[in-house]
Formats: sequence, C-alpha cells, structure tokens
Amino acid sequence: MHDQWTESSLPDNNIGLRNLLEYIHKSRGIDFTLYRFSTFRRRLELRLAETSTHNYREYLEYLRSHPDEIDIFIQAVTIKLSNFFRDPLVYEFLYSYVLPEMLTGNHFLNIWSVGCARGEEPYSLAIMIHDLRKLTKKSCDVKILGTDIDPEALKQAMKGEYCEDDLFEVKKKYLDTYFTRTQNSGRTHTTALFRISDEIKSMVTFERADIINSGKLRDTLSNNYQLILCRNVLIYVNRNFQEKVQSNLSEMISENGYLVTGETETLAGSLRDFFIQTFPEKKIFKKKPLGAGR
Repeated sequence: MHDQWTESSLPDNNIGLRNLLEYIHKSRGIDFTLYRFSTFRRRLELRLAETSTHNYREYLEYLRSHPDEIDIFIQAVTIKLSNFFRDPLVYEFLYSYVLPEMLTGNHFLNIWSVGCARGEEPYSLAIMIHDLRKLTKKSCDVKILGTDIDPEALKQAMKGEYCEDDLFEVKKKYLDTYFTRTQNSGRTHTTALFRISDEIKSMVTFERADIINSGKLRDTLSNNYQLILCRNVLIYVNRNFQEKVQSNLSEMISENGYLVTGETETLAGSLRDFFIQTFPEKKIFKKKPLGAGR
C-alpha cells in the first residue's frame, strides 16, 4: 500500500473518494490528501463499516444527511491518545532545564501545543510554569496556545474536566493544588471528575487549527514562539509534508527557542543545521542563534 496519493494508488471508485475528500475540504478546510494514504484509507473503511455504507459515494450521501458524522470521521482519522504529563521524562527535562532557562531569559513566554487534543499537554505546561514561577519568584508573563482540528476535543479542553485515568501521571502535589474533585452522575453510576483550576485555565487559550496548513497559520499566529510542542501529530502525513510542516514551525520559533517532537518522529534533514538536540534521550531541539554554525 502506497503512502502517497496518486492516481495509481487510489482504489477503483476513486471518483467517489475524490468527491468525498472535496466535500470534507470545503466543509472543514482539511485536506486529507496530505495524510498518509494507507492510514487514511484504513480508518475510512472502518467508518464505512460503522455506518453500513458500501462505498465512498454512499458514505458521502451519509455525511450530507448526518452532519455530525464529519466530526466523528475527523476524530477517527486523526485518532490520538493523550493524558497529563504523558512521557514524564520529557516533562522532567522541560521542568528542570528548558522552562527555568526560558523564565530567566524572557519577560514574556509564547508557547504553542500543536495537536493538543483535550488540553492535557498545554495544561500540563501551565501547571509546571505556575509552579516554577512560585519557586523562582519570576514574574514572566506566559501565553500558551493549544490547537487541534477536532472541535469536540477542543470543547472538552475548554471545559477542563478530566477523569482519574487521564491523571495517573499527575503528581499528588499538583493534583491537590490545581484540581478540584467533582462528580459526574450518570444514569447507572457516578464517576469522579477533576476540574482544572481557573488560575491554570487563564494561562491557556484554545483555537481550532490544522497544522497541515501550517504555511497559512504563519500568517495568523505568532512568529515568535519560545517553545513549540508538536508531538505525534505528523505521524499521519507523508515524509515530504512532515519536512514542510517542520520547516514552517522552525520559522515561527525564536532564536534559542525549542521544538519538541514525538519519540517516533525525526527532525527533517534540512533543519539539522539549525537545531541542537539538547538531550540525546529525548526529541527536544534548541534553535541555534543566527550564524552559529549554520
């Protein structure tokens, strides 16, 4: 199965697939032809089975008559797993080295969490920064942006309520300080929920954005981020487009700023002269100053 979208790799009913893709692009602004073909097709076939449609033409008609299905489809194709402080060693490096350096050298921090899902990553960053500011007495202002293409995930992020399973990596001192326990009463059972504090919420804003259109995002978002986290987002797109997105992100990072990628993702070869991998154990890259060995 090819990962590139070509006429030869499309299935026999490629007219139906093309019409389906155009409809989604017009409806949500997402161009799935930039995603890995094999991954996209496999997850699309699952949606056909779930909706009892037999081909792409029938599924397109189903989408038109069931508007909520588009968001379900987006969730299925861009399926993601997240929890607070996921991959604790990454956060340990950020807390112990990267964030203290940034708080010392800047009066204002601009941070972007790409593919933020339900807000776990940007809220985790906000908690650590809030804790560090108390410890170091630094008064640095902080703006954290979380973006995702899934509107339902963003609604949950803005609500800021999480079940215990999402919080298993959260240290007790953080849980006690930055969360309030509440209850979610269902028809058959009651589950414990934890609501993030308003103080942490105020540090984070959420927007719907498609990182695949990162070139357009450069015109609407800041071009001066001290830290961008883009972890396990580009695994869905082909290699050439991974490099294009990373290149766009690198231009939005200030000198001596940081880019954090997922553990299975690699930094594009064209960018390796512009970044230093500061911790060999983790994919944390520091942008070199202009003229510094480039």
